[in-house]
Amino acid sequence: MAMTRFETLLMHNPLRRLQQEKGTLPAFATLGATLAGGHVLEPGCGDGVGAELLIRVAQARRVDGFDIDRRELKKAQARAQRQRLPIHLWRGDIQHIATPQALYDAVVCFGVLHHAEDWRAALRELYRVLRPGGQLCLEESYAAFILHPFWRRLMAHPTRDRFDGPLLLAELAALGFARIREQRIGQAFGLIVCQKP
Repeated sequence: MAMTRFETLLMHNPLRRLQQEKGTLPAFATLGATLAGGHVLEPGCGDGVGAELLIRVAQARRVDGFDIDRRELKKAQARAQRQRLPIHLWRGDIQHIATPQALYDAVVCFGVLHHAEDWRAALRELYRVLRPGGQLCLEESYAAFILHPFWRRLMAHPTRDRFDGPLLLAELAALGFARIREQRIGQAFGLIVCQKP
């Protein structure tokens, strides 16, 4: 699901980049993520800031990314070309990832899974594209945030069958992910790192 104008402004805010660089990526590392030297997939790459940080800060060797929004994808492509970063981008959907299975050392989602109408199908795809031993890193908004009346007026998120922390952790375990670690921020947000056996 594409973002509203308000969400787009939030995502393009310099504070968002700072939060990803100084908050999310260090938290992933604390939870056990090892992205350095890896081939990483970033679903919902937006304007490409996350992919850039995965290379410059997390030291990924290469980042592949996709987004459903053509305008955002153009910005990401321009950023990658301008900075000559090893980033490969395409238009795509997290529920149907157009890559072979077991391709990636890690998948990093910066607040993308909750945008999927069928988030369980998206999780199955994320599991499929990870190689054995690969890690999934999720920065997520939970149902307490998504379904709050104030935020529902400003943002366009699916509202049917939304997950909270315990439900998302249970689904990850049911898929077969191991070494699941979560850092929860109240009832509204969470950071998760887990591994495909």
